[in-house]
Amino acid sequence: MNPILHSLHERKSVRAYTADPIPEEAVQEILSAAVQAPTAGNQQLYTILRVQSQDKKQQLAESCDHQPFIAQAPLVLVFCADCRKWYQAFLYTGCNPRRPREGDLMLAVTDAVIAAQNAVVAAQSLGIGSCYIGDIMENAETQRAILGLPCYVFPCAMLAFGYPTDSQKARKKPPRVPLHYIVQTDIYHPHTPDELRGMLQEKAGEKPYEEWMHAFCQRKYTSDFSREMSRSVGVYLKDFAEDENHPPMDALTAIHTRRSTRAMKPELPPRRQIEAIVEAGRMAPSGGNSQTTHFLVITAPKTMDALAQAAQQAFAQMEPSPEMYRSLRHAVLAAKKGEYVFHYHAPVLILTANRRGYGNAMADSACALENMMIAANALGLGSCYINQIHWLSDDPLVHPILLHMGLTADEYVTGGMILGYGINGEPVREPLMHTGNPVTWIEE
Repeated sequence: MNPILHSLHERKSVRAYTADPIPEEAVQEILSAAVQAPTAGNQQLYTILRVQSQDKKQQLAESCDHQPFIAQAPLVLVFCADCRKWYQAFLYTGCNPRRPREGDLMLAVTDAVIAAQNAVVAAQSLGIGSCYIGDIMENAETQRAILGLPCYVFPCAMLAFGYPTDSQKARKKPPRVPLHYIVQTDIYHPHTPDELRGMLQEKAGEKPYEEWMHAFCQRKYTSDFSREMSRSVGVYLKDFAEDENHPPMDALTAIHTRRSTRAMKPELPPRRQIEAIVEAGRMAPSGGNSQTTHFLVITAPKTMDALAQAAQQAFAQMEPSPEMYRSLRHAVLAAKKGEYVFHYHAPVLILTANRRGYGNAMADSACALENMMIAANALGLGSCYINQIHWLSDDPLVHPILLHMGLTADEYVTGGMILGYGINGEPVREPLMHTGNPVTWIEE
């Protein structure tokens, strides 16, 4: 048997590692082998995340079904089916692409897993053990937060690598099902009950076949982790599902039908939609193409409540005056009555911020916010311009919360908007008479 075939037959999952680190040269050989894998149209529809932070390894060990060996592995790689990078490249070059769909995801998963198996084979040839961890597909929200996964990126496989301990080397590889049960010719042949028994009986060992099958079904198929995996994969699939209820809207229609929506459902829109709206803001023009607008996207109810309470207290301490800007005066009077919630209980608040002393800060912010509100309308979501936190950016009650959220010391809030489903499911689009904003033509 040649060395490659021998390596394939000998390889088994390794979950216990020695304390020896994997040399960087070996890591690079594993990664280089991975990217030599065949791929659809040579697109390499995957991204490999090398997890080096011990804190992140520990988090993944917990989020992936509480498996401590993940945190102990010298090398952890997450293979992500990545439909985002080509889609973004198409957008940036004006190709007017369709959104990624389910077929694109399946193709990307295939690319990613083939690359992962190349990494496994390469590691085995170097005497390094590995273990696939499918649990990375569970707990979608948690994994997205740990790894910073955006829309159209799906973590389809995780691999832990390390030098196997002596006990792992001595452990017998679990037998595979005989080949004639796996390989069929020309057409699919459904297995009979007797064929299934013959195929799986050896796995039962000394236990009665039916007893073993019931236990295995409960442990693997109807278990909580299996149901959670299906739920989480469904979350990722929502990124790729076509939204038939909200077909694409042309730019002029989106502009002409946009109105302020202040009454919203508490339901949080899908992350893919929020990301698409923020991306529209990021595409807005900026002075000298500086691109310094900082977007703070708040969906955490506790943070939103803390900000609302601090804003109410800050406004309540102000005194209204006749010359005060109308909206600010309204906020002060409402806050003094103890009934002011600046964001109207919307599920999403997006704040824009920029550097202090930058002359185009407000203009850049206005362009970004308008882009996002038009995009929201096109996607069937309501929005409303919210400027209250700009007035309170340096307030001693509000500023510490903003810093905790990620505002830097040299930034201030330049504007904001709320986002969500209209109370009736649709954004406000009722016609509005425009009698202001005069236009003067200079043609000669």
